[in-house]
Amino acid sequence: ATKVVFPLLEDRIDYNLFKKRYILYCVGLISRDEFWHGIAAGHEIDHMEQRIYVTTKPNDDVVELIRELSASYGLSVASEAPSKWGNTLLEQFGVQKCFHKVFFSSDLGATKPFKGFYDQVFSTQDNRALYIDDTLENLQAAREYGTQLVWYGGQKNDEEDIAYASSAAEIRAML
Repeated sequence: ATKVVFPLLEDRIDYNLFKKRYILYCVGLISRDEFWHGIAAGHEIDHMEQRIYVTTKPNDDVVELIRELSASYGLSVASEAPSKWGNTLLEQFGVQKCFHKVFFSSDLGATKPFKGFYDQVFSTQDNRALYIDDTLENLQAAREYGTQLVWYGGQKNDEEDIAYASSAAEIRAML
């Protein structure tokens, strides 16, 4: 999410300060207003969030895969996005109803790649779960939960227990 949000704000805030505020907002330790303080005036906040929603484009192949898999599998989403942003985007992409469980850092009080996040997410999953993430560090942190791990869109790696997929079709082939 920082890859999408920060470019929209880089003329308003230093990256390191943005990253700190973003993490605190994601885990619910600061409010929406506290996150935006010094970045956007009160009347600009809705406009700035609207820019996030308009700029964030779904991967159409992944959206199609989510819809397809939701007919046969119990899907969950686990995101470090603030729940307001995450729910808005899931609805905007037309996949919100595809997920049986939705986990956002702001609701869990923890974020990836930390144990507190994964303890809560994987406590409700069985060991046949397939965990797909676009960040290798997050996958490495999830190892201990006994799920199959897939690095989506990353680079082929030397991690024997982490599969690699560059497309939705490759994920479909793993099932």
